[in-house]
Amino acid sequence: MRTLLHKLLRAGGVDVFRTPMPRWVPLREILLRIFTLLSVTCVLDVGAHTGEYGDFLREIGYEGWIVSFEPVEGSYEALRRHAGHDRKWSVYRLALGAEERLLPMNVTRARVLSSFLEPNSFCAREFREAGRVERRELVRMRRLDQILGDVLLPIPDPRVFLKMDTQGWDLQVLQGATGILPRILALQSEVSACNIYSGMTGYLDAVSAMERLGFEVVEFVPISRKDNLAVIEFDCVMVRLAEAPLALMAAAT
Repeated sequence: MRTLLHKLLRAGGVDVFRTPMPRWVPLREILLRIFTLLSVTCVLDVGAHTGEYGDFLREIGYEGWIVSFEPVEGSYEALRRHAGHDRKWSVYRLALGAEERLLPMNVTRARVLSSFLEPNSFCAREFREAGRVERRELVRMRRLDQILGDVLLPIPDPRVFLKMDTQGWDLQVLQGATGILPRILALQSEVSACNIYSGMTGYLDAVSAMERLGFEVVEFVPISRKDNLAVIEFDCVMVRLAEAPLALMAAAT
């Protein structure tokens, strides 16, 4: 009954939430605007874990194609099973980066924190056992600009949104996408105000690097916070200025 009521209210343009408002609400709003105004038909889900982001997309009403990439074996197998019921959701057991090679992944107790980078002392203090490295797993890495044509082959006239959640590796993903960057209309990148891995790029440098590639910030959505409310990580949503209608930029203000 509660779910039905929420659907009826949402159909009328009304949402009801417990306080505080869930963090995914502002993310949902800006993504729906982007998907509509840029006619997005394909989301590249890089660092998919077991499919949480794909589920989120379906829950907010996105009906287009999802292409997920997840390199860790156990997470990939769960993702493959989960996405199997959705004919517009394909999955690949791959990491994306600037080079094509095999590379060891630090697999942490909480799999969502697994990274090519080493967790640092802040990660140990903030996330405790969740950030502890349990093993290192050799995974295959490809460049996005070498495989994009193949993964988009089943999709008619793809208009691409790139989501990256790679625990400090997002800029490496973009370095491996230089040959196809004009095809990426907008992106979502996890950026860090408090680095949780050694050698991780801070959010100011990360955002500046993406701006130099031709993207403009339209939204920052906090992901996690310290006990004193200081933000640890954000989702940064950006659009390619050459593609963004003026209506989109106005909608973000």
